[in-house]
Amino acid sequence: MNILFISLGCDKNLVDSEVMLGLLNAKGYQMVDDEMEADIIIVNTCCFIHDAKEESIQTILEMAQYKTDGRLKVLVVTGCLAQRYQQEILDKNYADRDFHAMYIGEIVAAYEN
Repeated sequence: MNILFISLGCDKNLVDSEVMLGLLNAKGYQMVDDEMEADIIIVNTCCFIHDAKEESIQTILEMAQYKTDGRLKVLVVTGCLAQRYQQEILDKNYADRDFHAMYIGEIVAAYEN
């Protein structure tokens, strides 16, 4: 399965992203740089300041388009935007799954089932 990983925002997100990438790599998932090749896209979001929140929302909406334009099967949103606005993200079908940063290990388990 091909995964595209997008990390937005602060240094904490970068660290969380590196941990998640390490877990996914250890399980043998293939990382890609092209949205059109991704089966799963994970967006690690930020909403600390207004501009970061807007960038996160825009990125989520752009990546969601690859469900119809590409081979994307699952869009995952994680990070502080996902944590703060979890219900809105899922209710509006912006993403298929969301994970709080504190549950990053669950990402691997979710795709093994």
